[in-house]
Amino acid sequence: MDEPLFILLAVPSFLPKVRASYFIQALDIGDAFCNTVFIAGTIISPRWAITNMTDVGDDTCWLAIRPSWNNVDDNAYVNGVHVRCAFTSTNIYIPLTPFNQSLPYNGSSYIVRLISPAPNNITLDSCPFQIEAQGWQPPMSESDKLAQQANNISEQATIISQKANDLANQANKFSHDNLKIAIVGIVLAVFATVVASILPQILQNRYERRQGPVALPL
Repeated sequence: MDEPLFILLAVPSFLPKVRASYFIQALDIGDAFCNTVFIAGTIISPRWAITNMTDVGDDTCWLAIRPSWNNVDDNAYVNGVHVRCAFTSTNIYIPLTPFNQSLPYNGSSYIVRLISPAPNNITLDSCPFQIEAQGWQPPMSESDKLAQQANNISEQATIISQKANDLANQANKFSHDNLKIAIVGIVLAVFATVVASILPQILQNRYERRQGPVALPL
């Protein structure tokens, strides 16, 4: 009677064990990056959490940057990577030209989508964000505009001040030059006066020496 019972108790130990499935949750790109702008040529870094990590094994997850308005077309993605699900984070490069070149870089809304393999078939989406082309600059706020205007006015004032200083230096140099000219003119005038006063006498004396003594009448 005991032998059949032993056989019945032993059979279950030879049956295959069913492994508990894992679950991926909380796909995250960072709260600070939700609804913000990413520039083409930069990197986005999604991360996720897994329950029952020991059951993940070597499963590979697919993560891709996809347009939030098109979740049907398999080729509608900017870029994607295959990575082991157990890594719980990765980096995705935002190329200058998207894989699907019809996708716009004009501030349109995108998400990161994670897909795990069968049998779990988990699909998770991150919060939305925008992508702009390389070289894009955010619009200036009113305070930034006022600050830029103040900076421009300061730069103009500096330029005007420099020009005024240059003009003052030129005027000062001109005054010095005029003073030098005036001094030279005065010296020349004095010299001319002196020459004019003594030159006739010099000429008269030379003339008399050439003529010799004059005979006086008897």
